[in-house]
Amino acid sequence: MAVFGAVISYAAVQFAFIKLRLSRPDLERPYRSPFGIPGAFIGGVLAVLSLTATLAVEDYRPGVYGVAIFIIVAVLYFALYSRKRLVADSPEEHAALTKEQHVAYDMDAD
Repeated sequence: MAVFGAVISYAAVQFAFIKLRLSRPDLERPYRSPFGIPGAFIGGVLAVLSLTATLAVEDYRPGVYGVAIFIIVAVLYFALYSRKRLVADSPEEHAALTKEQHVAYDMDAD
């Protein structure tokens, strides 16, 4: 069950890497992947294959389904409720919220 959650996270990281590399190619990065997008794509495909392999053992399926339901509920909670609320009281989150509010205000003023 832990492997199922870890493989989902790994696949998400790989595909997020590809999306970010395509949508923000000019973004400064402190580290560059030696294999780039092709390596991330292969890693993502392998993660998805590993994810399907977790369903191969029938005795593991109830646990895998339970973890899948938990992850779906957590993602829905984040998407529908938590995404728009300040979760931690960190300076980075305050700065990000302030910047978003200023950008929205500037767009309304035009």
